[in-house]
Amino acid sequence: MDIETLYDATNIAELLPEDRLNQIGQKCLDDYKQDKTSRREWEKRMATAIGIAIQSTETKNTPWAKAANVKFPLLSIACIQFQSRIYPQLFSSPNPVKMRVIGRDAASEKHDRAKRVSEHMSYQVLEQDKAWLSEHDKLLIVLPMMGSSFIKSYYDGDMVKGVHVNANDLVVNYYAKSLETCSRYTHVIPKYENEIIEKQRAGTYLEHELKRSVREKNELDKLQDDRQGLTEPNDDTDAPIELYEQYCLIDLDDDGYKEPYTVTFDDEGRVFRIVNRFEKIKQDTDGRILKIHAKHYFTKYTFIPSPDGGFYDMGFGSLLTPINESVNTLINQLIDAGTLSIRQGGFIGRGARLKGGALKFKMGEFIKIDSTGDDLRKNIFQMPFKEPSGTLFTLLNYLVEYGERLSSVSDMMVGKTPGQNTPATTAMAALEEGMKVITAIYQRVYRSLKEEYQKRYLLNKEYLDPMEYYIISDDEKAIKQEDYLGDPTDISPTADPNMSSDTQRLSRMEVIMQRSQMVQGYNVPLVEKRFLQLLNVEGVEEIFPMTPEALQPPPNPEAELAARQFEVDQIVKLNEMRISTALADSDMAVKETTALLNIAKAESMGNRDEIEGYRALLEQIREQREMIKDGMEQRGLPGMENKPANEEIPKIPGGLQSAAGTKP
Repeated sequence: MDIETLYDATNIAELLPEDRLNQIGQKCLDDYKQDKTSRREWEKRMATAIGIAIQSTETKNTPWAKAANVKFPLLSIACIQFQSRIYPQLFSSPNPVKMRVIGRDAASEKHDRAKRVSEHMSYQVLEQDKAWLSEHDKLLIVLPMMGSSFIKSYYDGDMVKGVHVNANDLVVNYYAKSLETCSRYTHVIPKYENEIIEKQRAGTYLEHELKRSVREKNELDKLQDDRQGLTEPNDDTDAPIELYEQYCLIDLDDDGYKEPYTVTFDDEGRVFRIVNRFEKIKQDTDGRILKIHAKHYFTKYTFIPSPDGGFYDMGFGSLLTPINESVNTLINQLIDAGTLSIRQGGFIGRGARLKGGALKFKMGEFIKIDSTGDDLRKNIFQMPFKEPSGTLFTLLNYLVEYGERLSSVSDMMVGKTPGQNTPATTAMAALEEGMKVITAIYQRVYRSLKEEYQKRYLLNKEYLDPMEYYIISDDEKAIKQEDYLGDPTDISPTADPNMSSDTQRLSRMEVIMQRSQMVQGYNVPLVEKRFLQLLNVEGVEEIFPMTPEALQPPPNPEAELAARQFEVDQIVKLNEMRISTALADSDMAVKETTALLNIAKAESMGNRDEIEGYRALLEQIREQREMIKDGMEQRGLPGMENKPANEEIPKIPGGLQSAAGTKP
């Protein structure tokens, strides 16, 4: 088969002969079992951790029947606290998805497109896929326990969905580096009989007789059943049938290069479906395949990377289980010691002459016996049971304290207030220091969530209708498939990648609000809107609409006073300059008038020499007047020759002193 046929086929298994299908199915089954064997020790560790976390108790008959069997919830508290901190940080926003805009955007086309994509993807995860939030709720509970957890993003024929996949159900070779580089990984999927029949009748699966075989339990299943006292029934006809989806590489076109496929098979190696995972095919001029970029549907969420380089990461299940088991042992030893100390016990000699059987005393009761007090004292020996050890109690506190340090579950971080004499800055610094471990883990979760959003973006790019309508707040909106033709790396969560507490964010926003009142240039309405959003106020747009009036910043009394004082100084200087200019111009006008009179007298007397002298003086006077006018224009003052006679001189605002100390 050529690569085009493999690309277009709905179910490649229909095109293959039976012997080739059997060969592929058996190899996939063998590879799956090999991968499970590689992670056997990890399964044992997780089984023990889960048993402690869910507080499961087994029958305990040592050192005596029904001895103390307390399970301290250190591991459970750590997981619950982690989930309660991270979940609101990631999903409290009404629009959890955002798209950045890069480059020039004069016509706002990029901005409008980014807004449409952000709103539509937020609608998908919050409204359309109704199970999306609950699946991530499960994820954030399981992740700190197991160390690794997964979200599968796929198109189910109606919409893009995201479901949580437990690490126990995604079998990867323990020594694999990542899902993108490993040659195979298998998703274990329990399906009910009707689900399989529906897919067979729709032509998605091959027609095989459905067989419900006894599931081969792994170490994790066995240990969990032993701890919880559970036994799965083997004769339940409505129990789901386990199918396996293996994401692997197979050379079906026999060109020497293995292509990426998804093979669905059962525990007998019978293949139900084979579908390609081609995202992008790179070929040379001769049509030879150089590289096939595979589609990946699983997003791995990491808690703490494993120090041994294994695929499955570390969680509180690995880190706290030894401490939690030691704490459980110490607590039970203290309780057992207290029980022995209270109940007492010892030996009774024959000389006591007591009746057989147990003696029970009532309040204020005395029982008669045949022995004397001296014989009774000599024939009864009480075992020296000590009270619970203070050393054990100190060690218990020590282990609990370090377990809390490791899991960042300190008093302040679980809501307890520090001592009354603790300064606020010291408490905030201690809280911030304690949050650093959780913040580092949060950033890993943030990166994984960003990767998941980008997978959803690519799925929308491939499967979204050319025009899709959706409703947000009773407002119908539309988005085109071509809106998803951009770069998926522009998609990211709206959440802050640098996690901080609500108190810290509120304090930071209050500082910004104060600065916006003191310094010009801030977008004050946007600052106010962000503040209301930080308070989780509903209906922010109705409470604080972004009107033109709201864009005007509130008056600052100090700034307003300084502006008025500056205005006074400018008016005083303007008036002084106008007065001095008017005086100089008046003097020149007198000289000009005198020169004109002298010229007239000289003309009446016919004295040509005097006429020329006065005319030269007149020209000099007029040049000086022009120089005065030019100086006024350079200073920004209007020419005095154009000023109406009745124009008032600018007045100084009332209530302020002028620069010269005079009042208006």
